[in-house]
Amino acid sequence: MNDKLEHKFAIKRIFKETDSGYNQAIRIYNDTTPVEIKTNTNEIVHWLNKEGCFKIMVFVLYLDEEVIGFSMISYIVAKKIVIIDYLALKSQYRINSVFFSYIGLLQNYLQKSTIDVSYYITEISNKGNGKNIDKESKIFKKLICLEGFGKINSIYHTPPLGLTNHESEFESFLYIKTNDNIKQINRETYLDIVRAIYYDYFYEWYKDFLLESKDLKEYRQRIDNGFNLVKKNIADNLSCEIIYAECPFINGPIIDEKTHGLI
Repeated sequence: MNDKLEHKFAIKRIFKETDSGYNQAIRIYNDTTPVEIKTNTNEIVHWLNKEGCFKIMVFVLYLDEEVIGFSMISYIVAKKIVIIDYLALKSQYRINSVFFSYIGLLQNYLQKSTIDVSYYITEISNKGNGKNIDKESKIFKKLICLEGFGKINSIYHTPPLGLTNHESEFESFLYIKTNDNIKQINRETYLDIVRAIYYDYFYEWYKDFLLESKDLKEYRQRIDNGFNLVKKNIADNLSCEIIYAECPFINGPIIDEKTHGLI
């Protein structure tokens, strides 16, 4: 009897919505992503077929032959920034080791591509001083610890997902990964990163959907307000500290949050 048991984790990039696996993956995204961080799927399809100041990369996640998840990352061309937007998995696979495997595969994909990456970025909600954050942010907080991301210790304001998702605008922190675990980032570099996220990404994204000039103007004003708050917060700083948390999972077991058993 062969007692060997193996599972194969795999990702496949999606280039158009008719690609195999996309409909299954986007259904998982719809079923598991909280409303306050959820982008309209029609908008995702739109940007699959278009590039500008940024481009998105969408992936189907497989375990063996089964579609178990969806992921989206975005690349801001001018600043060479990769944003990890979404990593959605079926509920039974929402455990640390599975998320960790897919984060690694996504990074490997980028490393083997021709994309030049200066920074990996993701954001974590700080609602209620971190006590009232969505479930995705709680999971990501553990994953980025394992992956060596550091928190840029300066308040960041997440831009709204359009004008109608009123839950999507909140205070958060940006987490950053570089190739040398820097301990601080120059104030102007931080502002350049935030400016790229706000204007080269969010504003460019919604410019294609807010077709009424008054709506686009209102959205631009909200983006401007958020950026001004970020600038004001670090007006007296020459740099922003980057904090790397002690990660209990590196030297100890990883726990399945659902069963509380070892993975």
